[in-house]
Amino acid sequence: MRLLRNTEIDFLKYRRWWVAFSILMLVVGGFEVLAGDLRLGIDFTGGRQLTLKFDSPPEAERLRELFRREGLDVQLQRHGPPSDHAVMLRLAGGSGSDDPAGRVLELLEREAGPGSPIGEFELLSSDYVGPQIGAELRRKGALAVVLSLAGMLAYIWIRFELRFAIGAIMASIHDVLVTVSVLALANLPFDLSTIAALLTVVGYSVNDTVVVFDRVRENRRSRRREPLERLINRSLNETLSRTLMTSGTTLLATTSLLVLGGEALRSFSFVMTVGVVVGTYSTIYIAGPFTLLWDRLGLLRGGASAAPPRPADGRAAGAPAQPPM
Repeated sequence: MRLLRNTEIDFLKYRRWWVAFSILMLVVGGFEVLAGDLRLGIDFTGGRQLTLKFDSPPEAERLRELFRREGLDVQLQRHGPPSDHAVMLRLAGGSGSDDPAGRVLELLEREAGPGSPIGEFELLSSDYVGPQIGAELRRKGALAVVLSLAGMLAYIWIRFELRFAIGAIMASIHDVLVTVSVLALANLPFDLSTIAALLTVVGYSVNDTVVVFDRVRENRRSRRREPLERLINRSLNETLSRTLMTSGTTLLATTSLLVLGGEALRSFSFVMTVGVVVGTYSTIYIAGPFTLLWDRLGLLRGGASAAPPRPADGRAAGAPAQPPM
């Protein structure tokens, strides 16, 4: 099944404008992150995690509204099977006098009771994540993303060529930075589930880019004299239907998760949804231009990529034929 047939869109014609647009997004997002607008979850900052069991099914939205009204920043999610009537509360803060867990428990005890909408509850567990552990998780999370990008670079370099690996890795770095920037603008928490989503986005983006580059390699076999820019454009048009169908079906799943998944999955599903859109965009407008840029830098340096393919008679492509002796 193909949505589009025989398209001839010149994707690389305005590549400088698309790259400039991406740089602008990165500058705006980077300013938000540097200004401290990226909300780190307690996985990275440290805080308290409470597990509560209620005597009846708890109304999550009622509890969130209660915490918001008191000015408490609490992440709430259901815990265990529905029959347990348990919820998990995650609060940023310390373990001493500034521990917000005490305020939360006092608030719930004041509002709870046999006749109240909240009902009665009991505290099952209270765990503290220290800032040192949070710093270690931050370091390991960033290392996981960097190592995944390095692994992708090595894989594509071995399977294709360095210029294609550069294009793919630049697209993946672009996807990670833009997605984190949008997350900061949306004021959603950045935690370990967000790291998992970012790693998934990297894999999705590289897979999409590899499909295009594999088509470029196939087209080079039958069109050896065609310039790389035209080969990339041709390959993008030939795989456009597949790209749109793959992205569209993936977006159906991630958008459903974003809308129906609840507050506990909000950050994860948001990163996945934004990452799919950004990854599709980068496959078309970022990977190709950077591959072409690296190829032309190789031509300027007089590297191996500057050597044009030779036909069977050994003459360089484009060289005039020698007159018969």
